[in-house]
Amino acid sequence: KELYIYKEGRARRLTSFNDFLLSQVELAKPTRFVFRASDGAEIEGWVMMPNRREGKAPWVLYIHGGPKTAWGYGFMFEFQLLAAKGFAVVYVNPRGSDGYSEEFADIRCKYGERDYRDLMEAADYAVKAFPELDGERAAVMGGSYGGYMTNWIIAHTDRFKAAITQRSIADWISMYATTDIGWYFVQDQICCSPWDNKERCHEKSPIYYADNIKTPTLITHSAGPLNHRGVARSPHIAVQSIHGVSVETTCKTDLGAV
Repeated sequence: KELYIYKEGRARRLTSFNDFLLSQVELAKPTRFVFRASDGAEIEGWVMMPNRREGKAPWVLYIHGGPKTAWGYGFMFEFQLLAAKGFAVVYVNPRGSDGYSEEFADIRCKYGERDYRDLMEAADYAVKAFPELDGERAAVMGGSYGGYMTNWIIAHTDRFKAAITQRSIADWISMYATTDIGWYFVQDQICCSPWDNKERCHEKSPIYYADNIKTPTLITHSAGPLNHRGVARSPHIAVQSIHGVSVETTCKTDLGAV
C-alpha cells in the first residue's frame, strides 16, 4: 500500500514504503473474468496464475468470509503464497457478496443454495475459460463463511481433491450459544434457533451431511479466548474420522478468529 495524491485527472505517488520488498519478490497478477450464472446473474471473479509452472497448474477455489464481503483488486498474501508454491487461485464473488446490490448480497436463510451453485458454476467456467488450469487437480478452501462453504461443498460434491476449512462453522445448533459473534447471528443468517426450528438448523449445517464426505480435509482453527466456534466444528473431525476420511487439524490457543 502506498499513498498517492490525485489531482486534475492524474495520480502522483507520494511514498515508496514497499519498494525494497517488491524488489526481492515476484508477485503473481490476477486476471478478471465475468460469467453469467445459470439463472442469468453476472458473477465476477479472478484467476491468479503462478509465474512459473510446468504444464497445467493445480488450482484452489478460495472462498471469502462474510458472506457479505467481497474479493477485489487488493493484495492478498495467501493468494501470493499459493501462487509462489505453484498453485493457481480462483476467487469469485458469488451470491451473498457485497458491492453489487442488496438483492445480490442477501442470502439470509438461503446458505448453501444459490451461493453454492454460483461457486460450482464458477469452477466450471474457470476450467473452460483458462486452459492453463488442471481440471483434475483442484482444491477448495476458505475461512469463516468461506470455511462453512468449504464444509458444505465437500459434503455435496467429490470434485475437489483436497480441502482446507479455516475457523469454520459445521453445526449451527452447537454454535448458537457458544460463539463470540453472538446468538443473534444464527437467527439472522439462518433464520432458526435450536428450539423454534431445529429442522432448518439441521438442514443448513454441514455436519449432518458429513457422512457423504470423501475429500481429505485440513481443519485450522483457534482455541483462543476470543473465538469459541471450535465447538461448532469439532464434531466434523469425529464424523470424517469415523467414516474413514483423511482429516487433520491444527489449533492455535493464542489467536482469535484468524
